[in-house]
Amino acid sequence: MFGFSARVERLSPRRRTAWGGALAVLCLAGLGVAATAGGLWALLLLPSGFFFLVACWMVAPWFHGLPDVWRRRGSGSTLVLYAMSVAGFILIVWRTAQTDAGAAAVLLAFLWPLHALYVAFEPTDFAWDRLRARLGRAVHLRVVMLWAGLAGVVWLANWAVQDSDKYRVLVLGATLTLTLAGVAASLKVYARFRKLCTALNRQAQSLLRSLEELADAADDDRTKHRQSALRAWDTLHELVVTKADTGFSIAGVFVLPPAAVEELEQVVMTAVEADRGDEAVHRFAAQRLRAIQEACRGRIDAMA
Repeated sequence: MFGFSARVERLSPRRRTAWGGALAVLCLAGLGVAATAGGLWALLLLPSGFFFLVACWMVAPWFHGLPDVWRRRGSGSTLVLYAMSVAGFILIVWRTAQTDAGAAAVLLAFLWPLHALYVAFEPTDFAWDRLRARLGRAVHLRVVMLWAGLAGVVWLANWAVQDSDKYRVLVLGATLTLTLAGVAASLKVYARFRKLCTALNRQAQSLLRSLEELADAADDDRTKHRQSALRAWDTLHELVVTKADTGFSIAGVFVLPPAAVEELEQVVMTAVEADRGDEAVHRFAAQRLRAIQEACRGRIDAMA
């Protein structure tokens, strides 16, 4: 960013935090103006959201030095910011509809692709404690935003032919088609999610069993059981770096954030290479694997 990051890195921790906090306050003010003023002021929505993320990056070193209880609360506040952004956007749609229904319909439809930015708001701290909620938010919000986009398209189509009866039947047919497509797409998202959860649970259980067999194996058989555990990890690794809500590379939420994936790999590799009888290492690996299974509880469908 034209040397911006390097200049920020050279600042003292106190100045970096102060400038980041001031930028965050300014961005929140911009979001408030965009949500309430309407009109061209709505253009402040995207840059305010972007620069708020920059502000979060600036204050990150100070934030990571806080006690865990405050870090948990602070990292969760990004979800509140996302909810406020969506609520502000919907308020803009409502205010615009008072004077220009067509523009309001376009804005509502735009909410669907705008959801691609959600991944920047999803907390990555305390990933294991938040794993179940992380997966649920990803898939449910994906479906909600899909329907918001479809509603905008249908609204725009009806607004375009409001003064003409010639295309009413065509618009009605398109509305029914889009509705059925939305139902099919929603069912596909949930079916994919259940299939992913089933695979995660199954592979976590397979790796757990492999590690248990390795821990109990005699010295002559440990090499064979190590290979079995490594193969189980390879498959599980593919699953935890899969996106829970979409198959697109440019949008969606990973099952685990990258830092948590690296931690899990280190834990598993340590357990695989541990000496026989090192129960603490195997117990910690089992704890992580059971956390994955717990996140998938109630979402398993062997027939998906």
